[in-house]
Amino acid sequence: MKRYEAVWRAMHKIREVMGFRDDQYKLADMLELDDGFFETSTPESTKKNLMRGRGSQKQTKVLVFLQQ
Repeated sequence: MKRYEAVWRAMHKIREVMGFRDDQYKLADMLELDDGFFETSTPESTKKNLMRGRGSQKQTKVLVFLQQ
């Protein structure tokens, strides 16, 4: 992206539209929230120098929200 203003404006338009959609749905009953990690593809040459375990650079954090 070359211009910050254009990206900023697009981001705010998307947030505004998502806010309108969120007003239509109300969460109720049982809710669950959990976090997890997905392993991302990394080149073998850089894999050796990365941290291990939870929060490693080889993993991407995800958040899962479920309404039952």
